[in-house]
This record gives sequence, structure tokens and C-alpha cells, in this order.
Amino acid sequence: MVWLVRHRRGRVLLAVVVLVAVAVAVPRRVFAPGWPPRDWVFVACDVGQGDALVLATGRPGRAVVVDVGADPAALDRCLDGLGVERVPLVVLSHLHADHVAGLSAVFEGRRVGAVAVGPGREPGWAWRRVVRETGEHDVPLVTVGASDTLTWPGLRLDVLGPHWIPAAQRGASTEPGAADPGADGTGVNNTSLVVRATTRAGRILLTGDVEPTAQADLLAAGADLGADVLKVPHHGSPAVLDRFLTKVGPRIAVVSVGDNSYGHPHASTLRTLRRAGTLVARTDTSGTVAVVADDGHPALVRRGPR
Repeated sequence: MVWLVRHRRGRVLLAVVVLVAVAVAVPRRVFAPGWPPRDWVFVACDVGQGDALVLATGRPGRAVVVDVGADPAALDRCLDGLGVERVPLVVLSHLHADHVAGLSAVFEGRRVGAVAVGPGREPGWAWRRVVRETGEHDVPLVTVGASDTLTWPGLRLDVLGPHWIPAAQRGASTEPGAADPGADGTGVNNTSLVVRATTRAGRILLTGDVEPTAQADLLAAGADLGADVLKVPHHGSPAVLDRFLTKVGPRIAVVSVGDNSYGHPHASTLRTLRRAGTLVARTDTSGTVAVVADDGHPALVRRGPR
């Protein structure tokens, strides 16, 4: 070190070493050029196996959140990275843990207008948790359903479903750690709110975890499912009807998924989308994914894995 400091070449070498060390050591978020991407309208946060989706409004710092994943810390990082300070509405598509357990993150340093749920109230532990957390923060808890419309500057949400509610809504587990109850949770999945968002980049269809029964009911009801961007149902499980995907006809499909033992996303679902010429992005391989407005059309930006 003494030699390096005393000699000019040594000082130059030392400066280079220090600069390289700083470039490697400084947290990656400081050097995340272009994030959030300009004109973003929709973001699927990388929160592992679960859904946490963000829709921009026409006002900076304000965004609607649809589902909150199971990892509050991951969602908090995503919202911070997007500069979200106010959330006029949180929409919980249904009450499985991988869609609701991260709710506490939304309240961290942010003003929340209301939390909206669909008609489902199972599993019971999740419903009680949502009621408790909204009550603790004095945030209204409201129920929305098919034909409801919600608007903000630059964003419109049309609730298209559910149209079918099982006689006995049930989940496979009453424990908070159950992230995906599989077949036993099909009834709960089919209570998922299906929401069409109209944005500056076109229409985005958010589908929760709807299974074939609910998909068929939406088709039978004549719901206007056509969209430029599709959030693929149930993390890309094989339980997606080809005719449902055909009816939506998306240019871009986003699969919100993480490490799992369920085989999500399934090869057959991905194959159907790609054969139709749909550009597919997965949060497990692409990290947080954004859709931006490109001259009125949707374009895809991948941030990269966590």
C-alpha cells in the first residue's frame, strides 16, 4: 500500500481497484438503469410462487395493486422500486395465501384507499386475517362483483366475473402456510375475480386462479375477454382451456410463478400460447416483468431475476 501511494502508476492502479470494488459492492438497485421503465402501465412483481400485480394510474406515485403474493418483503421491494406511495385500491382476487398473505406490505409507508374482495370467504383463516389487517389500518373492506366498474385517471377496471360460486366454498388447508391447495382448492380458485384493465397500452386481463369451470362460465356468459395482455390463470397450470386462450387472443402473456412442486407453468399451456404467436414472460425466469405503452401498444420489459 505504501508503494502504491508513493508512485504515480501505483496510485492509478489503486484508483482502478477502488472503482471496481465500488461497482461490485454497491447494491444492485442503485445501478438499475431505466427502472421503473418509462410509461409502464402494468407490472408483475417477482414474489415467488404467487401473484402480485401493479397497475399504474395517470398520477405519479399512485397505483392499483391486484393480489399481494405471500412474501411481504418481496412485494414491499417491488412497490418501492416502482415509486408507489399511494394505493387507491387493493384487489384480492381470492383468498389463497399466495394471493393475500403479503397484504401487510401494502400498508408499509403507503396510503391505501380501500381493499376489495370478491364473493368468496374461504379459507376462513385468510378471510379473518384480511378483516383484521384492514381494520388495524382503518381501511375500508368492500366487495365487488361482475359488472362493477372502477375508474381513475388513465385506468379503468371492469369486473367480468366470477359468474359461478360453489355451494360449499372450501380450501384444502386452514393453515396460513398453505400456498397452493391444488385440486382441493378448485372451488376457491373459481371464485377468483376476473378483471379487465383498460390502460394506455391497451387491455389487460387479470384472471386470478380461475379453473376450467369458471373459464367456461365466462365464455358462456359472453364476457368480453379480448385483451392485448393476459395474466395467465393459476400460474400457468394445465387447467387452462384452449378456447379460453383463443377468445382472449393476447399479444403478450405473463405467468406469475416461482419455484414450486406443481409443475407450473405447464408445457402444454406455454405451447398453446406460443403456437398462437403470443410473447410469453415468466417471473421465475425473467424476474419482475413490466408492460409499457409504446405508441399506444403494449411492449414488454424484463428486469431480470432477483
